[in-house]
Amino acid sequence: MVDKWIVFGGWAIPPQILAPLFGSETPLIDTNEIMPDLVRGDVLVKNWQDVLVDRLLPQIPRRPYGIAGWSTGSLLAYALAQRTRPACGVFISATPSFCRREEFQWGWKPSVLKSMRRELASDPDKLLKELYMQCGIETFSLVSLNAKNLIAGLFFLEQVNLIPVKPFPFPALFLHGKADSIIPHAAGKYFCDAAGGTFIEYDGPHAFFVNQYSGISELIRSYFNKIISSVRLT
Repeated sequence: MVDKWIVFGGWAIPPQILAPLFGSETPLIDTNEIMPDLVRGDVLVKNWQDVLVDRLLPQIPRRPYGIAGWSTGSLLAYALAQRTRPACGVFISATPSFCRREEFQWGWKPSVLKSMRRELASDPDKLLKELYMQCGIETFSLVSLNAKNLIAGLFFLEQVNLIPVKPFPFPALFLHGKADSIIPHAAGKYFCDAAGGTFIEYDGPHAFFVNQYSGISELIRSYFNKIISSVRLT
């Protein structure tokens, strides 16, 4: 099992929600703080994946490490994994495209994100409290969240598209809640199959892991330990 992880949080929620899965010493990347580097004005920069790598390069360990992301963070984790050499990956509530596209039927309509941007400008607390409820988590403090970062994140989600998905050259787990109403489990299954990962469903919503941290943390540890052991035996 790798002892170093790079973990990306989700949109509008502090990444500390993932700490119990990967350990308190794990670097947790706040996806929201990265968004202004990836979206200029209201347009996703063409080389956003290179911009992401340049920003995070100093945090990438030289020894074998794992990469992980939840929700919006899974898109960033995938992009970073394509340009670096992680030993393994964990993609939680993941999708290759948040919006519906001709070749992808499980995304949201762009009009929903436009409506969310308007609501962020008028009543952000209401929008975020509804989001937390839909995710199945308690309300985090909204004080540290920057509305401009969140709006940039919505432009990112509206425009980013990782299809066609390239298969991973490393083992990857895709974990998804069966009752996820934000990113349907079918989107995660599509992502997993295209990337060549292992898909595991759990009961629960978008943040299904909050009520079963210890069990999922142990699953991640034992899954990759088993793979490493089998490689050593061959």
